Amino acid sequence: DHGHDDDHGHDDDHGHDDDHGHDDDHGHDHSEIVVLPEAGEAQLSAATESADESRLENEASREQERVETDQANQQAADQAETSRLEAQNNAAEEEARLEAERQVAAYAAEMARLVAQAEHVLTREYPWGEFSQKTVELQMLLGTSVDGVYGNATRQAHIAALADRGLFTDNVPSAPSPALASTQASSTSCSGMTCWNGYEGQNQAAVNSAINALPAELQRALNGVDIVNGCHPYAFASKGRCVFGVWDSAGWKADGTYGADWARSLWISNRAVEAGRLIDVAVHEAAHAYSYMIMRTCVNEATGETYRVDLRNLFGGEEFLADAITAYFNGANAFQNYRGTGTGLSQGEQDALTEMFATC
Repeated sequence: DHGHDDDHGHDDDHGHDDDHGHDDDHGHDHSEIVVLPEAGEAQLSAATESADESRLENEASREQERVETDQANQQAADQAETSRLEAQNNAAEEEARLEAERQVAAYAAEMARLVAQAEHVLTREYPWGEFSQKTVELQMLLGTSVDGVYGNATRQAHIAALADRGLFTDNVPSAPSPALASTQASSTSCSGMTCWNGYEGQNQAAVNSAINALPAELQRALNGVDIVNGCHPYAFASKGRCVFGVWDSAGWKADGTYGADWARSLWISNRAVEAGRLIDVAVHEAAHAYSYMIMRTCVNEATGETYRVDLRNLFGGEEFLADAITAYFNGANAFQNYRGTGTGLSQGEQDALTEMFATC
C-alpha cells in the first residue's frame, strides 16, 4: 500500500461539518446579539401608555356624566311638562265646572223669572171683548189664536192654565150678555135700527160719513143696505167679542137663526172706530156687499163663471177677496185682516179687479 494510509491522511468528511454551519431549525430567531432599550425610553413608553389610558377613562367618564345629565334633564323636562299639562287640565276642568254651575244658576234664575212673569200675566185683569195688548200677551202665553181680544176661547184656555198652576181664577172675566139696544139720546125709547140688538150708535155719524166717502163702484152695492154702528149680535155670540165689521145678507140672530130685521145690513163697531180702522173696514164690508149684490150675478164671458167665483178662486176665498178690494182702493198699507196689512196686489191681480169693475 506504498506506506500510505488508505484515506491519505484525510478525514472522510474533509473537515466539514455536516450541516455546513447552518442551523437545522430554519424558522427560529438565532440572533446572538440583542439591543435592549435604554432605561429612559422604556419609562417614557410606559408613561405614555398610562396617560392614554387615563385620558380615555376620563373621556368615557365625562361621556357617561353627559348622558346621565341629559337623561336627568329630559326626565325633569318631561315631568315638568306632565305637571303643566295636569295643571292646565285641572284648570280647564275647574273652569268647566264653574261654567256649568253658572249656567245652572242662570237657567234657574231665568226659569224663576219666566214663572213669575207667567203668573203675573195669568192673574191680572182683562177687559172682555175689547182689544188689549195685555190680552195679546196672555194669548201668546196660552198658545191660542192671537187677536188681542178676550173672548170665550181665550177664557177657556185661561182657566185651564190657572188650574194647571194651582192659581186662583178670581180675575178671570165672565162672558157678558150681548148689549141691549141703546140710543144716542138718553131716552129709553127707540125706533128702527136703534132698537136692534147690539146697536151702539155713538159713532153712527162717523160711520155714515165713511160709507158716503166710498168709491162709486162700491156705493152701487149699498142701495137699500142699512148702515149700522153696532156690535153685530151673531158675531158677538160666536166670536165672544165685538168684531170690527160685518156684512149680513140674511139677518143672523144671536141664537144662530136668521131672518131678523137687519137682513142686508153693514155693521161697523165702536171698536173699529176707536182702533182707527173705520175707513178700511168700511171698504172691506162694502166689498162683501158688492160681491153679494153685484158680482154673484155678473158673468165673466171668458170663463163662463161669475166674477165672484173667479175672483174668489184667484184670491183664496171671500174674505181674501174683500181684503184685496180694500188694498185695490186704499193701498197695500190698508188694514187687511186676512191677507195681512202691507200685502200689495200683483199686476195680474190689479188687472183682474180692474176688469171686473169695468165689466160689472
